[in-house]
Amino acid sequence: MQFSSFIDRTTDQGFNKLERSHGLRLVKKGNIFSNVKPIRTSDWLEEALINKAPIAHSLGSEKACITFIIADILTFLHRHFNDREMGLYFERNLKVQAETLLRGRPDIMVCRAPQLSFNQGINFPIVLAIEAKRNVLTDHQFHHNLPQCMIELHAFRILNETNNASVDFVYSALTDGDRWKFLKLGDDKNCLTDNHIYQRENELATILGVLVAMIEGTL
Repeated sequence: MQFSSFIDRTTDQGFNKLERSHGLRLVKKGNIFSNVKPIRTSDWLEEALINKAPIAHSLGSEKACITFIIADILTFLHRHFNDREMGLYFERNLKVQAETLLRGRPDIMVCRAPQLSFNQGINFPIVLAIEAKRNVLTDHQFHHNLPQCMIELHAFRILNETNNASVDFVYSALTDGDRWKFLKLGDDKNCLTDNHIYQRENELATILGVLVAMIEGTL
């Protein structure tokens, strides 16, 4: 099954399908992401987002979201980790044997390991997926994209274990560049989130703090 096959933008069928086929459940648990230490942004990142976000909005596509917003945030994170503890992989094909055969291409995968060149494969463990969505989605439609993130986390856990690189938690961020929603999955089948959708315009330092904590594994 494709990761994206679990998306249903109008009903909760995607969540129901996940629980029936893989036992995964979405559990809302307080403000589990809002208590992280904010990461102070930089002048160049703020200027880049001010200049590029309107372009992403006018184009309204997932590719535009990645190119004009997410890419600069990832560059900031890469500098923060000084290239040593963070590897980035874009649209890599994954195939995982879980309860069923799962396959797909997460938009962005972040590994807690040095970057490998394209022909060297992926350096495990995978700890974070970032899925980009069009900024024309309503909050309701945005929420119903979460099952795709949940099944990707399930696949990451299996891949990490298979490659002898298990971690306590794997994480996901769903974003249209402006709105950010976070998930975490541990050893059970409960995907944890909170009730908050973080807004880049006035919560960028918190968003950066959450992403850093996820890559470090301290959240």
